[in-house]
Parts: sequence; C-alpha cells; structure tokens
Amino acid sequence: MTHRAWIVSVVVAAAMTLAVEPSFAQAPPASAEIRFTGGVWRGAIGDRIEIAFKEMGRDQTLTGTLSKIDKFALTLDTTVNGKSVKKVIVLNDVRSVKAAEGGTPAAGASGSAVPSGGAAPSAPKSDEPSDSATTPSMDIDPLTELPDTAGPINGPRTDGKKVMFILPLPGTVGVGLRHEEMDRMEKEADKLGPGQIIVMAINSPGGAVSEAVKIRDSLVRIKKKHRLVAWIEEAISGGAYTALFADEIYFMDVGSLGAITMFSGSQSAQGAQLEAWLREVYEV
Repeated sequence: MTHRAWIVSVVVAAAMTLAVEPSFAQAPPASAEIRFTGGVWRGAIGDRIEIAFKEMGRDQTLTGTLSKIDKFALTLDTTVNGKSVKKVIVLNDVRSVKAAEGGTPAAGASGSAVPSGGAAPSAPKSDEPSDSATTPSMDIDPLTELPDTAGPINGPRTDGKKVMFILPLPGTVGVGLRHEEMDRMEKEADKLGPGQIIVMAINSPGGAVSEAVKIRDSLVRIKKKHRLVAWIEEAISGGAYTALFADEIYFMDVGSLGAITMFSGSQSAQGAQLEAWLREVYEV
C-alpha cells in the first residue's frame, strides 16, 4: 500500500467511526405533583419552588430546587444557615407551593398550583386475598385525609373481622416518624372497636429524643387497645426504639435494627444522662 493510499484508508476509517458514534438525547424532566390542603401543584423535578409547611408545630417557608418526590415526602435542595442541604418535607405538612421568584421551571413543566376541588386522594386498597379471619380488609394511608364516610370507619364492625392499618413511618424521628400520625391512626382504629391491627412500616435512621418520649406515650396507649406490629426496612437508634414497642417484629427482605444511641450535641451521652436513657430503653 502506498503512503497516499494508507492516508486515505485512515481518513475513511475515521469517518466511519464518527458516523456510528452514538448520541444521547437529554431526557425530559420527570413530572411532579404535590397535593396539599386547598390545591395541587404540578411541575417537574428540577423546578425551583417556594414551599410553606409546618414542622414540629412551627410554620416555615423555604425556597429551593425540587429534587425528589415520592408517596410520602419530597426533597428540596436548599440553603439553611448558609449551608447547602437536602431538606425532606412530609407531604402532609405542606401548606402551599408556588414557583419561586426568578425560578426557571424545567421544560414542559406547568409549575402551577390549582384548586383540588376539596377531594382528598383515595386511600390505597389491598388486593391480596384473605388467608385468615384477621387478614386486612383495607389498607389506609395515614398521610391521606379520610372522609367521614369512609366505609366501615363510621362505626364498630359487626362481622367480627379485624382491619389492618398500614402506618408508614419514613425518615428522621421528629420529621417523618412522629407521634402525630400514630395518634391519627389510633383514632381511626378506635372507631372500629378494640383489637384492630396497626402495622408500623419503619424506615428511619433515628432522630430527636424529645419526639421519642411522645412516641412512647402514644404507643403505650395504643398497645392497650390494638395489636401493634413493626414491619422493618431500617430501624436505627430512635427507629429501633419505636419498633421495640411492638410485641411482633417482622423484617422486609432486607432489614436492619439497632443500635440505640443517645447523643448530646456531637458527643454520646455520659453519666446520669446515659443511665436514665438505659433505664428508658430497658423499660421498653
């Protein structure tokens, strides 16, 4: 092969390589919907929004980029005290959502809030067949407001069957895992009479000790009336403390429990504070 022919061959080979080089189109942003009392916001993951919500009894407002949304909570990339953080907000705590001033919604996103029409989202139903007298006849989402006419919730059942209530407890103790949802579930179960089944679906890394004390009071009261079950994906520290109140503990395909550790600031508890916490956990 002559020198000229060799050069031509290389050029042709390079051209063929360029011709088959794959190209990747940018995927459109995933659509998102946030339901709150009085309205529904529709936009997309990546939208910059301003969200008002209630956390531990206090009204708060944050502006940031919506990075994730699932069944029970959303994640907002925002700035708190000068630091970039991922803020998890329970959907049931949201009071309002709107496009942030100067924000640019992702392509194809409406970024708007519309009235909800007063209709609460329907509670999910269980399609699994019954295998015993106590198998659930309904599956209730505690973060969904139940209408007053929600079937058998109007009064005690007369057929002798029990209802299973699924109580999702995701996230940090005091934020996603809270006594408020337990109390709401208790009220719904009480309407059907004693002996109902309340399953705590726990996925928590732990959190505030002050909230754990309130959780204790709620679960001790609930256990006196209903069958309390823990169904664990992750139950660490305060999550494990919560799970241990149940007389029945089951794990998902992959699950973990423990350890239960108290911290005071950045240091683990010591002395009298540690002894008091050990007695508390021992009683549980």
